[in-house]
Amino acid sequence: MMKVLFVSQHFPYPPYKDGARLKAYNLIKHLSNQNDIYLITFAEPNEFIGLREIEKYCVRVDTVSWEVPRGNAWAKSTGILRKIINPLRFTSQRMSSKIKEVVQKWQPDLAHVDLPMMSQYACCLGQTKKIMNSVDTISLFAYKNLFSSKNIINKAMWFWLYRQRRYVESYFYPSYDVCTVVSDEDRRFLKKCCPDLPIEVIPNGVDTKYFSPEKIEQDNVNGRFSIGLFGGMDFKPNVDAALHFTLKIYPLIRNEVPDVEFYIVGRKPPKSVLSLRKKEGVIVTNEVADMREYYEKTSVVVSPMRLGSGIKNTVLQAMSMAKPIVATPQAARAIAAENDVHLMIAERPLEFARKVICLLKNRPMREKLGKNARNLVVSKYSWKSHAEAFQKLYENILNGSNRSN
Repeated sequence: MMKVLFVSQHFPYPPYKDGARLKAYNLIKHLSNQNDIYLITFAEPNEFIGLREIEKYCVRVDTVSWEVPRGNAWAKSTGILRKIINPLRFTSQRMSSKIKEVVQKWQPDLAHVDLPMMSQYACCLGQTKKIMNSVDTISLFAYKNLFSSKNIINKAMWFWLYRQRRYVESYFYPSYDVCTVVSDEDRRFLKKCCPDLPIEVIPNGVDTKYFSPEKIEQDNVNGRFSIGLFGGMDFKPNVDAALHFTLKIYPLIRNEVPDVEFYIVGRKPPKSVLSLRKKEGVIVTNEVADMREYYEKTSVVVSPMRLGSGIKNTVLQAMSMAKPIVATPQAARAIAAENDVHLMIAERPLEFARKVICLLKNRPMREKLGKNARNLVVSKYSWKSHAEAFQKLYENILNGSNRSN
């Protein structure tokens, strides 16, 4: 058994709270079959309720509380603001001390550091072999927003964030034996500032048992077709996608299929998304208890992403549910899916609308795409295969054979 120290920015439970927790939870769960996992993680008081769910996969779990700013309201506000604009906002003396203590006493074979802002703790790991699990290249996300923003204030903000994130990647990442990202696009962009850093592409996974097509396709309770867009609405690219689809694409579809309904399913929708309820046929759900219920009754899933980077977990979930999907190139880029085989790819509004209409009117095509998508996800994107890729990487690092790229 390998001794793996897993250092996490977020307490990895509940897993469906966000993509970062989902990934960390499933990695720990599957890696625990072949390794002893010692987890050190930041945690908030309300998260301790899930401690037992994590402890059953770890030899030990140590939590580090957030260092909340003290003083009056002004001091607290400025303290929070400093943490937002500071590239080292996850700096914690307690976290540093805990990592050093565990490295000295437990002597792990390897350290797995999760998410970019935790990369600063490389210095606490001594000579331990270490992986930086970046997931996305965060400077790429800022770079895209910088050039897509039209407002000068937004441009200034994204320029600052780009410089901040590029600093983190170029200064801390080279201390690691290898860095992992989820797509070739992320790898190519990161390589520009870390040319000597070995970078491996390991796509995200999906729970193929949980997201399983157990029920036949069902239209909504009124017997109408329905379209679904899924994703947290506290994430700018998802908000942009919801607004773009509703205002530019959905009206074109309703001209051909008047009764089709459009579900926007995701937590924390802002006012701009909530206001879309005024449009005929648009339903904004906010957070739901079980997303599978909405996948099941959705005739076609859409992912009209124009911003962002990395891999889209909701696209993988929909594929695992054997749902037909129409996606933009940005949404499908990191997934090894063929156009018109596993999903349909479209970029311009009219083209996108036509492909959705085609699927709505052709049930055999919907079923064929859904079946192919499910088969692809099971073979390449299960959390089991995701963990196996990390396990192989761990072994290569300890054998000194990771510098292949």
